[in-house]
Amino acid sequence: MEKSLDKIRVAFFDTKDYEKDFFLKTASAAEFVDYGFSFDFYKDNLTLTTLPLAANHEAVCIYINDRIDDKMVQTLYDSGVRLLALRSAGTSNVNLKAAQGKIKVVYLPEYQAHSVAEFSVALLQTFNRKIQKTFVPECEDNIFFGNILGSELFEKRVGIVGAGRIGKIAAQIFKGYGAEVYLNDPVQDLDFAKSNGMTYANTEEIFRTCDYVALYCPLVPETRNIINNHSISLMKKSAVIVSIGRSALIDYQALHSALSAGRIRGAAIEAFEEDSIFEEDFEQNSEDEKNFSSLVQLPNVLMTKHQAVLTSESLKFAAKTTLKNILEYFQASGK
Repeated sequence: MEKSLDKIRVAFFDTKDYEKDFFLKTASAAEFVDYGFSFDFYKDNLTLTTLPLAANHEAVCIYINDRIDDKMVQTLYDSGVRLLALRSAGTSNVNLKAAQGKIKVVYLPEYQAHSVAEFSVALLQTFNRKIQKTFVPECEDNIFFGNILGSELFEKRVGIVGAGRIGKIAAQIFKGYGAEVYLNDPVQDLDFAKSNGMTYANTEEIFRTCDYVALYCPLVPETRNIINNHSISLMKKSAVIVSIGRSALIDYQALHSALSAGRIRGAAIEAFEEDSIFEEDFEQNSEDEKNFSSLVQLPNVLMTKHQAVLTSESLKFAAKTTLKNILEYFQASGK
């Protein structure tokens, strides 16, 4: 990269202390040290109230909780911001139509695949072996061991819905447990399946036959509410759903009803903070929020909050990729 600006001022919103450290360290690395980055970190989300803090910055960097609608886009543009950099994968929290022709939007192409895949299996196994019920000092000395009776993955059927990069890594981990793995994806990698002793199957077959249904698919119209009353009705009573994808992949009313009635055994869910309670027009859906929140109270549900990407490797990747995205935009635009 050739240097094109004396200083690139970036305002970070919804910033955690650990993120700040990674961005500062990355900016001082040999790859970036010659560029004039100037960072301002704000712990608050980017809202109309905090938006004045973005003034006098060429770029604004946001996370998944920052909702950028058409009014926010126009106000950012009027304040001189020309680049919106997301340090997250996807742009579901940004009104891209409103941004077109005004503010360039860049984002991570993906999360660190191994971080997410490893976490998803750990999440499932924590639920599957009821590890969370025996944490010290939360557990009682006289715990009834019948309440922590678990199940092996060995020789069980695991269905991977969304066998992209993350799904494939997870599939290999499940295979390492001795599980029988079935893959589903619009693009089939037959060489991968053959070399790993796996088989492609349609979603109906996975729902009907698998002991564990693992969601790694992106949120597109075809996958929205892929877990619904019908798909759940096909599953074994002993089935467990593990979801590491967007929350809108699941109809939470249907899932809550099934879990409450014992129709399936359980669910382990990595919940994105912005998911489920917002539709594409960014208006809050109170019914979705109610169903989503009530799941946490069920004894056969384990839910974490956007934890899968919290590894040092993932944060290094996010910082480096975000800074590259920012530099490339300003170098290409000459602004």
